[in-house]
Amino acid sequence: MAGRRADPGTPYRVIPHRSNGYAYAATCETVVREDGSKTRRYTHWGQLAEGNRFVPNVRFLTLAAEERRRLTFPPDWDLSEIEHLPGEREVGAEPVDPSSFENKVYGDVWLLLQVAEARGVVEDLMVTFLHVPEVVNDILTLAVYPYLTGRSLSRLPRWQRSVKVPAAGELTPARVTRLTQSIRHEQVMEFFRLRISRQPEGALYACDSTTGPSRETHVAEIRYGRDKDTRDPGRALEVVVWSLTAHEPVYYRTFPGNAPDARTVRTIVADLRALGVEDPSVICDRGHGSADDIGALLAAGLPFLVRAKVVQEPVVSSILAIEWDAHGLPRGMEYDPDEDLWHAQFRLPAHTWEDAEGNPT
Repeated sequence: MAGRRADPGTPYRVIPHRSNGYAYAATCETVVREDGSKTRRYTHWGQLAEGNRFVPNVRFLTLAAEERRRLTFPPDWDLSEIEHLPGEREVGAEPVDPSSFENKVYGDVWLLLQVAEARGVVEDLMVTFLHVPEVVNDILTLAVYPYLTGRSLSRLPRWQRSVKVPAAGELTPARVTRLTQSIRHEQVMEFFRLRISRQPEGALYACDSTTGPSRETHVAEIRYGRDKDTRDPGRALEVVVWSLTAHEPVYYRTFPGNAPDARTVRTIVADLRALGVEDPSVICDRGHGSADDIGALLAAGLPFLVRAKVVQEPVVSSILAIEWDAHGLPRGMEYDPDEDLWHAQFRLPAHTWEDAEGNPT
């Protein structure tokens, strides 16, 4: 017995759909699972406000005009919110104020811009780029876009068509490339210096690093930088320094994936000193306890606290130098009854450190 003939317009028929206490305008399609059972899948195109007024969402706004026309709405719905969209207005209709469309999707971008304004990011960008608002607005747009969407920059122009952003024109790949190539290292460091200068006196900083694949394979350091564990090429080591006092990042740098820890520590400390962090004291986790790491910190003249292995120098020499009395107690060491711990301080032996060319430092 043959079933009822399927209506070809069903996948494009918009119907009300309630979810989590909210009313949405959605299309519904039947999906057949692997076991043969069927379920319904809803696609939301916006909210259904009071009086059956349709309020489109970003998914609807980014549709092409041809795709929007395929959707059929109930005749009693109020569609005034979409009459001004490109491709929807009648020929000869009065022009619509562009700001009325741009303001439709602006909440998340507006919130991030308010945070940037309150934290002084906008002001620091203006100082760094000589008060050129066009450049600053483009940089702010590039900053909020991946955070809000998680998409690649190739889709940025399409996103700009439905979202109000600081940038005046479309940030095409060519325009983004010209902008990023025009930013000099001195400008980046000046921006970091301004961010650090806003931190309160005695601020605490935390440094975090991670190694991952990079698309910038044309950069020599990344192209030949391999992962220290997997040996995969095209790996980059990304380092971020956070202010634990203000809860915001203040420094960023990229290294080749196979850069030794001693080099990254030495470079980061030198940059932070140049940026205004005076006399930093370093507390390292167990990932920075090698002899090279300790040597780099000693060469930099920094006070540091590190968890070193007992089998490496100079720890093992200090342990072997401990003498014991007749009762089996260590000489020259103090006992802490609260921690049940014997402790002492030892002076590190003098050592001459050399740079990459073999010259003493």
